[in-house]
Amino acid sequence: MLVTVTRQSIKSLIVAARKPFLDSPRDSLDLGCSFKTGATVKIRSHSDWILFGDVFVDGEYDEAIVKALACVSAQQPLSCLDIGANSGFFIFRAIDLAHRLGFGGDVRFVAFEGSPTNAARLAMNLEQAALPPHVDVKAIRGLVWCQIRCRTYS
Repeated sequence: MLVTVTRQSIKSLIVAARKPFLDSPRDSLDLGCSFKTGATVKIRSHSDWILFGDVFVDGEYDEAIVKALACVSAQQPLSCLDIGANSGFFIFRAIDLAHRLGFGGDVRFVAFEGSPTNAARLAMNLEQAALPPHVDVKAIRGLVWCQIRCRTYS
């Protein structure tokens, strides 16, 4: 008996085989974190699990956030672009650190995410986060790029 295997069928098998490993039992635990600012983040996927560890446990972006906060006064808003925002964890970490360090100014973010799945997760996280009133986040589903023209002179 000859069985025809297509790329789509292989991809479907891989996705089906990985799903229980990636999603269970973590998803049944309702994992997340609430901050003193009132914002809450939820871990909704395998990538969220990895990013949560990088951003909140390892403090991967803490040094850059602290440097950015040191460059502005409380009278100036902190304005940030988050290019490749994923689920928005960088935004939540920046808000949390600003609060912990006593930054009293407004915090503004424009968050770009090109993946439809991650953009939906970002929108859901922002909707359910209960952000403080001095925080404004605009989420954009799309990509950011710059066109650079190179010329060679001889």
